[in-house]
Amino acid sequence: MFHTRNLTVLTLIVGLWACNGNPAMHRTPDNAESQPAVADDRDATSATQETLQPAQTAETEETDAESMIAVEPTAIGGASLTCRYPDNQVQGQATYRMDCLLTPPTPMTVTAVTASFRKIDGQGQAYNLAVMQENMGALSWVIAETPATLFYKTVEASISVNGSPVTVFRTEITSTMALQRVASYWLGGEPNNAIGPNGEDEDCAEYENLAGKNNHATVTGMSTGALGRFNDTICTLSRNYLCKNVLDTTRPKWAVSTATGPWSGYATACPQGYRFALPMGDVESQEVNTLIDARPEILKMWVPLTDRDKEGEFRIMF
Repeated sequence: MFHTRNLTVLTLIVGLWACNGNPAMHRTPDNAESQPAVADDRDATSATQETLQPAQTAETEETDAESMIAVEPTAIGGASLTCRYPDNQVQGQATYRMDCLLTPPTPMTVTAVTASFRKIDGQGQAYNLAVMQENMGALSWVIAETPATLFYKTVEASISVNGSPVTVFRTEITSTMALQRVASYWLGGEPNNAIGPNGEDEDCAEYENLAGKNNHATVTGMSTGALGRFNDTICTLSRNYLCKNVLDTTRPKWAVSTATGPWSGYATACPQGYRFALPMGDVESQEVNTLIDARPEILKMWVPLTDRDKEGEFRIMF
């Protein structure tokens, strides 16, 4: 009997050892279906990262960006992008400054940032902008922009912070910009804020064709350079409006509206695909001069400059 019991115990121990050493004999927990497997977690994370990765080419970016674009005020990852033009930039510059800021929902320590910026036209075409300065800790950037895209309102940025997946943000320019006046762009002696017949200030800017410029020089005895066409006048007068193409490059860059009215009527005056705008440098001024000088029936037209808020400080209405 003694040997039989020992044999039985030994058999039981061997059996238990075999069960513990064989994974195939392990019993699945009753709640196993509600517990995601580790491999599934890794797969899900990888899939999410792939979804958030920005497209690497312009063609695929246009196709894939919709699912990861945050249109203000909605933000991706709890952050929001804002961009504005600082005041007192000088007309005639080759580039203009735009300041952009990414605001996270809570303060964070930033160790690494990558960012690229673009302007978007009315058809979704992207135009790359140059980053002049970056403040990593403040998540702010100084962007250089040429006059060619200045009146496109949509700014797009691809940003990664601390190695995060690149996220695409969009925001709209809603600010104005005080523009330092350069005499060579204005008629001789202008702007002068002459008081109108009913006591009105000259708070809005118009652009005159060559005949108007020559007449101004004859009447006042003051002349200016070849590009001088701006003049301040009463905002309630009736004028056409100068419009710039913001939709695509297959149409003329500049147009004069068929509609006429006071300066305040600019919102609906330009043809579809164009925005109320003004020439910002020598090249654009020459383009507009060529356009309006070929239209003798249009002596003057409105441009988006006004000093209604502060006398003598002409601001661009973007």
